[in-house]
Amino acid sequence: MDVDAFKSYNDTYGHLKGDECLKEVARVIKRQARHGQVARYGGEEFTVLLTRGIEETRHIAERIRQDILDLNITHEQYEPLCRVSVSLGLTSLVPEAQTTEKEIIDQADQALYRAKENGRNQIGDLWQGEYDKIPRVSVCFSHGGFFIVG
Repeated sequence: MDVDAFKSYNDTYGHLKGDECLKEVARVIKRQARHGQVARYGGEEFTVLLTRGIEETRHIAERIRQDILDLNITHEQYEPLCRVSVSLGLTSLVPEAQTTEKEIIDQADQALYRAKENGRNQIGDLWQGEYDKIPRVSVCFSHGGFFIVG
């Protein structure tokens, strides 16, 4: 997942406030993905590894998205409160397909870019809601996206 318009956030509030923002975002992710592994993947990008089915994973991703949108981050000299949103990318790995790590990352990036292109603050995936076509065992990863095992 990627914090939307984070460069603008840093430019407006400064890098120290940007760092505080990322810490708040990380707290939300850790709380919602408490049974998974959370990592900062790059500047304002995070990755999550969960052992859940894809539909439950999508629900967790939606809770993360909404909770981050609901954050009340305050900076003394700025009104109103600073708002933050994230875009998330989901993808799936079929173990039998022998997908490489790079292919998984590329798929997750495509899903994330789909979310960004469709207006940000949303979840992009490669299945467009057709989860019944995904094998029961799935792995999702993203550079700037979302990593899930289910």
